[in-house]
Amino acid sequence: MKNYFCIIFFVLIYAFTFAQEKISAKWIGSYSLNFSRKRNYAPEMYWEHNFTLSKDSCNYEGTGFQFYTKYKCFVKEDKDVIFIYSKKYIDGYQIYDDNELIMKMYKFKDFYYTKTTALKPEEALNKLTKFGYRVYKK
Repeated sequence: MKNYFCIIFFVLIYAFTFAQEKISAKWIGSYSLNFSRKRNYAPEMYWEHNFTLSKDSCNYEGTGFQFYTKYKCFVKEDKDVIFIYSKKYIDGYQIYDDNELIMKMYKFKDFYYTKTTALKPEEALNKLTKFGYRVYKK
């Protein structure tokens, strides 16, 4: 009987850990975050990060200079901020562990921004604003 309760406990923990929270309609859609950088010793490099969010699923794909990755993800919402986490590695470079934060995205007025990036602002050709890098909703 004790083992039965342990199994149920672990199943519930797993279900809550990987459950996609229902997100507000304002977040549903496809988003694109693009980066370019130029260094004196290398050609211009470009990366594109695409997120597709629906009421019950999330997909992330990153492509660009020597880079490709694809994940199933999950989202947590807190008012005008969403947190996008890796759920399951699909293809390409495996750069995130399960449940690791991929991106924190803010909504300010009718625009979306993120500050979650490994790109150094001084190397970016796109401008870093006081809100972060601009994320485009398609």
